[in-house]
Amino acid sequence: MDRMKRGYAAPEGEDALLLDPLARASQGHYIFFGVLLVVIAVGAVAYAYQLSQGLGVTGLNRPVYWGTYLVNFVFFIGLAHSGTFISAILKLVGAEWR
Repeated sequence: MDRMKRGYAAPEGEDALLLDPLARASQGHYIFFGVLLVVIAVGAVAYAYQLSQGLGVTGLNRPVYWGTYLVNFVFFIGLAHSGTFISAILKLVGAEWR
């Protein structure tokens, strides 16, 4: 009954234990969310500044250094593909948990 007073309905069924933390948020959650929004805003401003001023603001003035961005992009795409690959293998072998 205490949960209803706080303004949200508690999950029911066998997934209640897993979904309960998603249904309620404490003040700490909102503070953490605010900090993440600030980090995203700072990143967006830095990216916009780089777009307006050029790659030189990153310290990558030499023509070869732009490859750093390409290498990072390819790395993270490869990381995503490896996760998909592992998930597909687990599906094929019939693993219960994946």
